[in-house]
Amino acid sequence: TAKSIFTPNLKMAGKTGTARFEYWKPGPAKYQASFAGFYPSDNPKYTCIVMINQPDNSKGFYGSTVSAPVFKEIAGKTFLKTPQNIEESMLVDKKVDLSKMIHAPVKIAVKQNQMPNVTGLIGKNIIPQLENQGYRVDYKGVGKIKEQFPLEGTIMNKDQRIYLQLQN
Repeated sequence: TAKSIFTPNLKMAGKTGTARFEYWKPGPAKYQASFAGFYPSDNPKYTCIVMINQPDNSKGFYGSTVSAPVFKEIAGKTFLKTPQNIEESMLVDKKVDLSKMIHAPVKIAVKQNQMPNVTGLIGKNIIPQLENQGYRVDYKGVGKIKEQFPLEGTIMNKDQRIYLQLQN
């Protein structure tokens, strides 16, 4: 049966696979983990197959624990980079003026455990920065960040989630 993985605003579906090979030879077991899927599941636009040959058995070797997370990461990054909601100000003679889409990357940092103001910033630039600082980020939508929780100045713990609503 197909598995359904949910990422905010991106529903994915696919099938895991785990194969043991050279099982007749002595020594540690050798595996190949895979995940084949498509997204968004309600109106598919992309397909992807992830195969990992001989993953580190101590960290896992099933398709669901090794390949599916890689698929999810690829899908999320692909989906975040899909242009949506082109504003009138970005159109020139019915063509998108890409120079208006280019924004200098903004560096953010959580100082003294206080949530910075990230509204108005580009989600695909901010989300990885927050995650790299050890925070778990849940988001919905694509584009600029419209709303954030916790609000600016809130004292945060490392295990606290950050919720972002993007333009979409």
